[in-house]
Amino acid sequence: MKCNNAKRYFKRHSIYQKRASTINGTFAEAIVPVEKFDDERMLEAMEFLGQKDHHDHLLCAYCTKEATTWDHLVPKVEGGKPNGPGHQVGNLVPACKDCNSRKRNKDWQEFLHSESQVDGRDRTELIALLTSYRERFLRYEPFLIDETDSKWQAFRAIQNQILELMKEADKISDELHAVHKPMDYTR
Repeated sequence: MKCNNAKRYFKRHSIYQKRASTINGTFAEAIVPVEKFDDERMLEAMEFLGQKDHHDHLLCAYCTKEATTWDHLVPKVEGGKPNGPGHQVGNLVPACKDCNSRKRNKDWQEFLHSESQVDGRDRTELIALLTSYRERFLRYEPFLIDETDSKWQAFRAIQNQILELMKEADKISDELHAVHKPMDYTR
């Protein structure tokens, strides 16, 4: 670690700006389709993706660097609402931190078409592989929302209340922060 790494602690943080996507994601995760984890099925899926050492060393499905996380091919949240097929084998692929960060909340096809290059992979072959992967391993249809359903409206109202409270907390934290002046140790 470098001394410079401490820089991130020396700036003000916004409750809403820092965590609104976390709240939206949490609400979406509560209702998107979830497949029961099956170790054999997961190993079969990794073999299908060409993962040779799928027990100990997964590679990024996009660039073949060492995987450090899992990526949802179709994001679970779009516009603050649940989206796509959620947490199931056919929607999850191993990914490296760089690809996952660059992909952000894009659909996998949009991501692959927007990348200037996909390291070590033929784009056409990768698209065909991931298309086949989804066809073979997706079990559930994407969550469909009936915007007129009273339970859905109540669910969204609670989510929006939390987000509004976070904005209100930011305003109060600004006021509290304005009262406390930093000490001047240079005298």
